[in-house]
Amino acid sequence: MAAGFVLGTAQLGLAYGRTNAVGNLSDEAALGLLEAAYESGVREIDTARAYGLSEQRIGEFVRAHGVRDLRILTKLSPLQDLAPDTGEADVASTVRQSLETSLANLHLDRLPVLMLHRPDHADAFGGAVLRELRRWREKGAIGILGASVNVAKELAQVMTHPDFGHVQLPYNLLDRRWPATLEKDAAGRAFHVRSVFLQGLLANPKTAAWPDVPGYEPTALARSLETVAERLKRRGVRDLAVAYVRGQSWIGGCVVGVERPEQLAENLRLFEQPPLTAEQIALVREALPPVPSSLVEPWTWPPVKAA
Repeated sequence: MAAGFVLGTAQLGLAYGRTNAVGNLSDEAALGLLEAAYESGVREIDTARAYGLSEQRIGEFVRAHGVRDLRILTKLSPLQDLAPDTGEADVASTVRQSLETSLANLHLDRLPVLMLHRPDHADAFGGAVLRELRRWREKGAIGILGASVNVAKELAQVMTHPDFGHVQLPYNLLDRRWPATLEKDAAGRAFHVRSVFLQGLLANPKTAAWPDVPGYEPTALARSLETVAERLKRRGVRDLAVAYVRGQSWIGGCVVGVERPEQLAENLRLFEQPPLTAEQIALVREALPPVPSSLVEPWTWPPVKAA
């Protein structure tokens, strides 16, 4: 079965994304997006303690509408205030505080999926974070443990831990950083991917504010993307980007953020289109020029230059 739509909610709590056009959403707009998603059949929502007001707004929606069929995936606090030599008791206390806050914010008595926001926390502090999370899982307050990763090294680290049944990573049709064995290695774990549109760049490649990084030429890349979409008879590059990711058998869900109900509806329509076949995926990989890794790592991009 092709990967399904998972509502990404960083935009519900932050002015998130390089192409964000609306800034911080109001409470009314955020709840309107959640209502529209639920009415459209979306039942998986991705959030995090670090996403500003996101958890609180999702929780308000859960409380106000009494919905209990949502699968909410959240992430532990980044624990940025802990020094490397922090003792186990203080680490455990900070982890508990993060979990208790998430449960209270979301109006839940159990977190279906709880991911590490920083995968190195799996081994940090002498393993204190993971020990505390195991305790919470054993008492039923956490369903599945997982981790959010950014690069292949972090993925390799996470895959050594049998505790993690869920992994989230950035992936799109330009990204070639991940090991070729990922499909085989994914057995027994659920994988969600984010950055399907590469922070919006693949949504409108002709007019995108492509980052100023060496090793590629934006106009030529945009032209290549359009050419491949036409060759495969897709409905533009947006459709191609979604169909490419959904054609990967190891991917269970695509985390996609939205800013407006109209954008949500448009994205959901893309998920109704057929995914690419294995042959078409191979064609895409052959037709698109290789890009520098810095292009698919948004956290490394220089800021947008002022006009």
